[in-house]
Amino acid sequence: YSGMSMGFIYYSFSGFIWFQTFTSLVTLFPREKKNARHYNIAKYALMSFTSSAVTDLITNIVRTLRVQKISTHTISYKDLISSLTYKQLFSRGLLSRTFANGLNAMFFITLWQILNQDSYSNYINMLKGKYEEEEEDGYDYEG
Repeated sequence: YSGMSMGFIYYSFSGFIWFQTFTSLVTLFPREKKNARHYNIAKYALMSFTSSAVTDLITNIVRTLRVQKISTHTISYKDLISSLTYKQLFSRGLLSRTFANGLNAMFFITLWQILNQDSYSNYINMLKGKYEEEEEDGYDYEG
């Protein structure tokens, strides 16, 4: 069970920080442009990568401590912090973690946006098509 408390802190705070950063970026940037699907998708991809980078920068210290605690079972967190240098504490695995998490977030947020836009537009087209069919057959369905 070594490292479990740091794992709990890491996963709890990283999710909160990611969603807070993403929500802040959504409100900071302008609303979606109509008929500019590629712009909107690229905007969400950039915001998701940025959210992952900010999250990784903030939570990297906790992740580093968790990994070190798992590898050395008998050492306390106080001794662990004193044994690591600032460079080890702040930058260990940061570049690869940021890149991997950023690509992962970009992929899933972009896919989510594509599916969300397609399903919404298909739903609207379905409703329009259904309404047009009702008008074409000449029956009054309202009364």
